[in-house]
Amino acid sequence: MVAEFTDRHPVVLVHGIYDTRAKFATMVDFLTKGAGRFIA
Repeated sequence: MVAEFTDRHPVVLVHGIYDTRAKFATMVDFLTKGAGRFIA
């Protein structure tokens, strides 16, 4: 279990960072378009 965690940890960490950045970019894009619609 420890070896499995050690082998997967880097992948999970990188995936977690990428997933967070992807969600953040999607949220910013959504808010930008949403704000543009409300302002316009």
